[in-house]
Amino acid sequence: MNNLRKYADKPSIGRLVKQIMNFCGKPQSKSNFTAFFRIFTPIVAFSDEYKSESFKIRHNVYCEELKF
Repeated sequence: MNNLRKYADKPSIGRLVKQIMNFCGKPQSKSNFTAFFRIFTPIVAFSDEYKSESFKIRHNVYCEELKF
């Protein structure tokens, strides 16, 4: 949780980080939170390679899965 705090005031991801921190404080979410981090390793896309990959994922979700 301390690792997330340093991103809470960042303009691009701060809102999301605060929501995650709020969600993680709820007792019923502890097992979901633990399971999520066993499967995924979130990273901030600072490099062009990671940004490109995140844009591809966003495109797939919005355009292909949600037909937006």
